[in-house]
Amino acid sequence: MVLESGPLADVDPETASVTDLSVTSVERALESGDPLVRQHATDVCVQAAVDDPAAMGPFVDVLVDALDDESVVVVQKAAAALVPVAEAAPDAFGDAVDELVALYQHDVSTARAYGAKLLGTLAVERPALLVAHVDAVVDALDAPTQELDAVSSTADTAPVDDEVRAAMSQHDDAELKREQASRETVANVVVAVAEAHPEAVAPHLGRIADVTYAAPTIVAAAFVDAIATVAEADPDAARDTTAVLLDLLDHDHPMLRGRAIRALGFLGDDETIDHLRQVAAEDPDADVRSLAAETADFLEPN
Repeated sequence: MVLESGPLADVDPETASVTDLSVTSVERALESGDPLVRQHATDVCVQAAVDDPAAMGPFVDVLVDALDDESVVVVQKAAAALVPVAEAAPDAFGDAVDELVALYQHDVSTARAYGAKLLGTLAVERPALLVAHVDAVVDALDAPTQELDAVSSTADTAPVDDEVRAAMSQHDDAELKREQASRETVANVVVAVAEAHPEAVAPHLGRIADVTYAAPTIVAAAFVDAIATVAEADPDAARDTTAVLLDLLDHDHPMLRGRAIRALGFLGDDETIDHLRQVAAEDPDADVRSLAAETADFLEPN
């Protein structure tokens, strides 16, 4: 897209580099009332971020502000510009985590996917930035699952031929896969922070435990892993999660039952031995039975 006038009009988005930009010029363009000017600014920033992501650190704040733009295109392109910067200059995001959590709760699934990607990147590169936001991340995962951007919502009320119906089904399948991938990424943010800073995540375990049992399996599994990580570092800090872990021994999914058993092993509470013995005798899954028996033996007083 080529602009005839306005901030950054003389910068080609296909060849833009950081040297073509200033924070002031990008900010002015992103404050324009013309969505095409704002879109052009994000196009330019995407190319500049690809060209030299580390040098784009000073532009993080203005791009983060654009994540609240009324234009979804601007939101998505601002987020796309931020992704390589998060990898190359994560410290620039120290004041941006709340906005990234909000992006993960956007109405549009592709925007949510960018929010997940950014949070996941920071969890790997600078987990300390996320410690104070663990409850917010858990709350975002505990919120009702966003409705798919439904083309298919009219399927039962409007006549469609087989080709259109197939296209609608493919769209919904893609949306569902994107949603699941985003949720998994954000759930693993909690695990990454716990692995890097278990002592800092310990005060948040109450909130994590509160939502674990009712959470989707992939989210609950990550939360149990976070509990196990804290318990491994300091069993006393995770002691209050015992009840939810015992409840998970009756969960429908064997993977989650197994992870709960692992966490109970790290807690080291010999009062859970009888529960584990029961699982070892009655669980329908052979691997779960074996793990429960091994864990009970481990916890048995000498």
